[in-house]
Amino acid sequence: MNIDFNLPEGFLAIDLAPDPDRLRVLWEHATGALTDDELQSAAASFATMYVVLDELRSRQTVHISVGIHPYGDDSFSRALFTVSLRDSEIPDSSLALHAVRRVLDERPSMETVTDIDLWKSGPAILMDGEHTPDPSLPDVKLRQSRLIVPFPDGDSRLAVMDMATPDLRSGDDYRDLLILIGETLSFRETRQAAPEPPAPAAGPGLIASVLG
Repeated sequence: MNIDFNLPEGFLAIDLAPDPDRLRVLWEHATGALTDDELQSAAASFATMYVVLDELRSRQTVHISVGIHPYGDDSFSRALFTVSLRDSEIPDSSLALHAVRRVLDERPSMETVTDIDLWKSGPAILMDGEHTPDPSLPDVKLRQSRLIVPFPDGDSRLAVMDMATPDLRSGDDYRDLLILIGETLSFRETRQAAPEPPAPAAGPGLIASVLG
């Protein structure tokens, strides 16, 4: 089973598995006039990009896009939107969502947690709050909103949709955009039947990994 959703204007999707030939052309075009030092720096940046993409794929990230939107008359805001899939090992969607909510209720957090009902995919959980991604830089904060949506009954996966922005002034707007994207989320069957899900046996540790 796969997922579908619509992106609003202002978001540019990033290919998680870029074509090597296209990258080679891009590399040749971008580095043709660089000095040796600049070429070394560019090579390091490309290598870092591949490491990041590999890491995202290993975490079952299925989508990543960057959003840039006007703010006021002469400024803009930006955000990073990602979608990943996690396995709860609970094939009953309502039980999976209940288990996630129970873990959230039991752990201390500055985030707000809200139960919402999405138009196409039904019940979901919305998490929203400010974070300090790097403890060594306490003044640098991100506003992050997260939607957790269970797959239909029989599929033990959860769709986790994240929207993060360093522009705290636009945090509410990007949270609302995340909800709008979530409203378009739908599930469709693949041609090949999925294997039988495992028996319901998820502990708090598995659910907590979805929230991390």
